[in-house]
Amino acid sequence: MQNHWRSADKRFKTLFEANPFGLSCSVCDRLWFERDLKKVKHRNISFLQTKFPDENMTEFSLCSTCSKSIDANKIPTLLRSNGFRYPPKPSGLPLLDLISIRLISPQTVAKSS
Repeated sequence: MQNHWRSADKRFKTLFEANPFGLSCSVCDRLWFERDLKKVKHRNISFLQTKFPDENMTEFSLCSTCSKSIDANKIPTLLRSNGFRYPPKPSGLPLLDLISIRLISPQTVAKSS
């Protein structure tokens, strides 16, 4: 039984504690865990540069939804360059704890095994 607890504890640390939340997809600007974002595949760089001509593609990170669309040579509808981006954080807001951040996040956090 102890091995199961240790294994569960290690998995939790890997999925959540060592995997920061709040990084955004470079295409849709939605928030994700760090490990859920992937670098742009070399074959997709020229395709993405048509929508983001002034940006460095080597610094782009994509969520799985945007990555699948781009792999199929389709531009996602909710594109930053189409105006879909988070507004700046208003001044005067109190700092939030991790639970509050998750509760108000527009991105539902769900992890599958």
